[in-house]
Amino acid sequence: MIKINDILQVKNKKSNIVKIILSILLGFSAYILVKYLIGLQGLELKIATFAIISAIWIYITKSIALYYYNVYKEENKTLALEIKSAIQIVSFFLLTIYALIYFNISITYILASSTILGIIVGFALQPILSNFFAGILLLLSGSLKPGDEIRILNVNIPYHLSFLPPYKFFSRDFLYIGYRGIVYEVSLLFTKILLKTGEVIIVPNNVILNGAIINYSISKKESELKEIKIRFEVPQILDPETTLKDVEKIVEKYGKLNVYIDEVSEKDYYIISIEGNLDYNNYREIKSEILKELIKYKNIKMKEIKGN
Repeated sequence: MIKINDILQVKNKKSNIVKIILSILLGFSAYILVKYLIGLQGLELKIATFAIISAIWIYITKSIALYYYNVYKEENKTLALEIKSAIQIVSFFLLTIYALIYFNISITYILASSTILGIIVGFALQPILSNFFAGILLLLSGSLKPGDEIRILNVNIPYHLSFLPPYKFFSRDFLYIGYRGIVYEVSLLFTKILLKTGEVIIVPNNVILNGAIINYSISKKESELKEIKIRFEVPQILDPETTLKDVEKIVEKYGKLNVYIDEVSEKDYYIISIEGNLDYNNYREIKSEILKELIKYKNIKMKEIKGN
């Protein structure tokens, strides 16, 4: 039985081939136009011809990259994005080499004029070049790739503390100021990140390279355990020794966790701290279960006291 997806892939493949052929014909027509109708000659014709070839080259590259992305995105979206980026990088370098050969520019000439050219190009294209080379470094280093869950820590990306829930300011958990999301795409100039709120933030590669990144996906691979700290307020009317023993019994089934009285608050409460290491993959669920049991325990004890 023929599947609809197979039919669509065949149609997309044919459509891409037709677009590539049309782009070549359009480029040839543009060459005829600038040479015979407009009458460009010499260096002007050479520059115009190279511009036409470059436009066709870029269009074909995008078509090929998009084709392979569509082929592999259903099976492995991360692999599809990496193939797409690799095709674009290789194509850019090939186009650069072709430009040097086409205009008969030797390496010796480039080195001889590199000082003046470097100053002019450096000031004009500094943002673009910095993002471009940062993108290459990010792709080659593997510090982040599509599918990774990361948090960006950089002063160049404003992050308002109001985004955080109020209780976080009274929590002893580490407070990282920065956007957290899933890497959607790493291109030569920008990185797209899908935030937990659903928005896509597009960050220049240079900003990422010059800042710090927390890669939660790598953390999960490198470390099997996650450190947790739970602070729980208990009314001083409850006996501390009895409470500590009861809490130790509650948490012992979750692993080796240390239970102790951390401090005494000003509201007739003392604070019990529970610290230890849990499985990285489900530490949130375990922490939630511990808190639920502690709340139930506290409610039961308070009812017993009121009943007496």
